[in-house]
Amino acid sequence: MRKARLENGYPKVYPSIPKVFEKELDGKKTTVFGYGQKPESVHYADGFRDLVIPDEYDEALHLLDEVVEDKVNDRFIYTIIDRPFDLAAKQELLLAELDQQQDFFERLISRCERIHGKDNEGLNTAINTVVQTQRKTVVAINNLTEETGRIFSIRQEDIEALKAMFDPYKF
Repeated sequence: MRKARLENGYPKVYPSIPKVFEKELDGKKTTVFGYGQKPESVHYADGFRDLVIPDEYDEALHLLDEVVEDKVNDRFIYTIIDRPFDLAAKQELLLAELDQQQDFFERLISRCERIHGKDNEGLNTAINTVVQTQRKTVVAINNLTEETGRIFSIRQEDIEALKAMFDPYKF
């Protein structure tokens, strides 16, 4: 677990308790080797406290910011800020992902039509479902807001369900 302690009035972050630590003993700076092996009570007396990430932190939505002392809980804690969000970039990424899926479905449909013909009712129903789903997805992507854009994704299980509609027509 990460640790932190106040040094010169500011929190200093340590990835863990250091193996070698310089501290003041009897008014003199002393280097303590094997410091990481000392009892936790020694580390505590030297000001080391746990550094925690807030429970509400979501890596997709937040960035870790400053480290502050949490005196109430006798620890240090990161403050969090909202992750910058570029809606246009997210939309572009989603549309590119949708294009890849469309290419896949065009090849799949072409293969199924060669095998079963273009007048197969069940196959045409599956094709129409894919076309309508793609159109609705494009509209949804183009209408995203910053709030909805942060959580919107093209779900793999939906793609797999569409693919499964073509299972009877692949061979």
